[in-house]
Amino acid sequence: MRRDVFLLSLAAFTSSASLRATDPLLPLIAEDYAVSTGAAAAAVTSFALAYGLLQIVCGPLGDRYGRYRTIAAAASVSALGSLACAAAPDLRSLVLARFVSGATIGAFIPLSLAWIGDTFPYAQRQGVLARFLIGQMVG
Repeated sequence: MRRDVFLLSLAAFTSSASLRATDPLLPLIAEDYAVSTGAAAAAVTSFALAYGLLQIVCGPLGDRYGRYRTIAAAASVSALGSLACAAAPDLRSLVLARFVSGATIGAFIPLSLAWIGDTFPYAQRQGVLARFLIGQMVG
């Protein structure tokens, strides 16, 4: 597998994993921040909302600055968002950091698919997409 497709597969895997990684941690988050599990679920909601809503913004950014470059920038900001999640002193900070993570991680899959479509000739594209999607599922 080409290095760039492999890296995009890893980014897509982290995108899928990040979407659901917080769910089983809700009781622990609630305990750590001394809030109800329902209140802690705001961390999941903020990520999911940003993930879904800001994908619309990612397409034009990828068109303007280049898809691969936009994914790289999103991955960098996402890493900072993850560090902010780990260091969040309160639930509000965690919810904001998860929003940032969701907003940036939402770029990974759609821009990767568009980049593959732009980069590979039609005859090769299905094989590359298959490897990308397998990488997305298994890491």
